[in-house]
Amino acid sequence: MKIKSLAIIGMCLSASACFADGTLDFNKLVSGALPNGPSPWASLTLTDLGSNRVSLTLTNNMSVSSGQFISRLWMNITSVPANLSLVSSSSNVQSVTWGNNAFSQTGYRFDLQMKYPTSGSGDGRLAGGESATVVLQGTGLSSSKFMVTSDGPDGALMAMIHIQNINCDDSAKVGATPEPASLAVLGIGVAGLIRRRRKS
Repeated sequence: MKIKSLAIIGMCLSASACFADGTLDFNKLVSGALPNGPSPWASLTLTDLGSNRVSLTLTNNMSVSSGQFISRLWMNITSVPANLSLVSSSSNVQSVTWGNNAFSQTGYRFDLQMKYPTSGSGDGRLAGGESATVVLQGTGLSSSKFMVTSDGPDGALMAMIHIQNINCDDSAKVGATPEPASLAVLGIGVAGLIRRRRKS
């Protein structure tokens, strides 16, 4: 069984107090080859657009000349809303799927998966310097709902990406580790209450 951990620093005093931005940096090599260039190799920005609606933008921080591209993003939601839906997505998002513990990667389990193009010679791929955005909607959904860790063999991760075309032939799974600064922006902190739920 897997464990998800969520640290909550308190209650929002008003609905508007929950509408904040946060960024996750992908800087931890979990498996595969070390990507070229400095970390973080990618960043994920979560933005509350209003009640029950969140924008997630994944940016490839690697250089265009490296040829490295991102083909997958996995992350968790504290509780997947029964009416969760995809509102919109940029053209370089191939698909967005979800389900409780539906995706298993290198000893971690995730609830949400986003796929990006892998074929072609760069057209449509999430390549260096490019971003991809999706907007999700569901009852009670906010950016803080995505700030939950999945525990696995390399410690707690907030999310994971798959980077391909490293040195032409290699790939890597890279994780985003919990950072106090990002968690604090979303009203989450290490000083708060720790709630764990078992992952089956």
